[in-house]
Amino acid sequence: MVTLRQYVRADQESFTALASDPDVMRYVGLRRALTEEQARADFAKNFDTATSDPAHFIAVVDEDGEYAGHCEIFRRQGRTEWEINYFLRRKRWGQSLGGQVVDLLLREAQERALPFLIATADERNIASLAILRRRGFVRDETLSASLGMNALRLTIGPVGV
Repeated sequence: MVTLRQYVRADQESFTALASDPDVMRYVGLRRALTEEQARADFAKNFDTATSDPAHFIAVVDEDGEYAGHCEIFRRQGRTEWEINYFLRRKRWGQSLGGQVVDLLLREAQERALPFLIATADERNIASLAILRRRGFVRDETLSASLGMNALRLTIGPVGV
């Protein structure tokens, strides 16, 4: 069973290993693995934000009690759009976990009454693009140009619709 749960300090090693994996990080953020020091600093920032700012949703992807990845709903600095982001341990790829995570993030966005979400995905990341498109995300040319990367958008309906 896949759930999203709040980070605890004991998750630092799992997050550090995830963010330090070049295969995992090739399509995330700066498109390169973080050093162990950078990953620890990123974990500290995420942990502080997750525990102090209820507007941001930062969570562990937990599959059957095991750390399987990281996900969030956040705003880029200076932007108004809410964006989803997720990345998973390599051994979890190809098992439909990404789709389940996106579904859980969409449910969280509905509960927060967000009118729409965006996602950025490298055009080479065929699996993530397929997951997003199956859920109704479409490329937004204006947003892509503004962000300087491939951006998709999904309008969200209210909970229960």
